[in-house]
Amino acid sequence: MSADRLEGLRAALELSPENHALRLVLAESLAGEGQGEEALEHYERLLADGALPADELERVGELALHLGRLQLAARCLESARRGGV
Repeated sequence: MSADRLEGLRAALELSPENHALRLVLAESLAGEGQGEEALEHYERLLADGALPADELERVGELALHLGRLQLAARCLESARRGGV
């Protein structure tokens, strides 16, 4: 993904910070580009808002573990458990 596309996604999210779909696309794009810390900021917001899709919980939890974000990983695990994932 190009840096221009990432910047476009960031700018769009600034205009619409409650757009969960846009935040998810940005988080996935950042993770794909190796920008895990910034991606986790967005995933964490989605999780807090109850908007992180169940099929993303394992992947986000693994990324959080990889980056030493143990509390976020635990929250993903707990959310998956509650959701029956």
